[in-house]
Amino acid sequence: TLRIIQKSFAGLGDYVRSNYGVHQRSGIPQDHVSVDPETGDVLGNPANYSAPSKIGAYFPFLLKVAQGHPIFKDAGFTKEEALQMMKRGLASLRKFQDTPNSYAGLFPWLKIRDDGTLEIAEYAGRRMIPSLDNGQATMAFAAIAGYYWDARPGTLEREVRDLAVDILNH
Repeated sequence: TLRIIQKSFAGLGDYVRSNYGVHQRSGIPQDHVSVDPETGDVLGNPANYSAPSKIGAYFPFLLKVAQGHPIFKDAGFTKEEALQMMKRGLASLRKFQDTPNSYAGLFPWLKIRDDGTLEIAEYAGRRMIPSLDNGQATMAFAAIAGYYWDARPGTLEREVRDLAVDILNH
């Protein structure tokens, strides 16, 4: 069963590196992609929105890859790449928090624009701010901040830590 789990994380690594799983400019995981069940081919474009629940699952995955956890060894990217992915995504989220329509540090469903900027997504004319999802995202940010708490100034680890702390303190 451990090998099955490792293979699934390898597949997740492929998904993350593609433009289907994560928007490459923003570094934010996209909500979903449609797949043809017969062929496995991707149908159309990925969803151009995300939610804190996706963020709350994505960042711990990157953190585990960066930590070098053995179960993630087949994810297909290095510690440095995982840290760069964390930095890109955290920077996009922190930039969103500075917009006039942010919600006191909570994240709504987010529309991802082609240029990588984030804005509030609407669903049936409403803006959704899911509390459970925000709890998941908050735990991910806290895990990053805690793991890199003693990172040396001037390192990528410290930049990632500082972004996570800034998000939490906003």
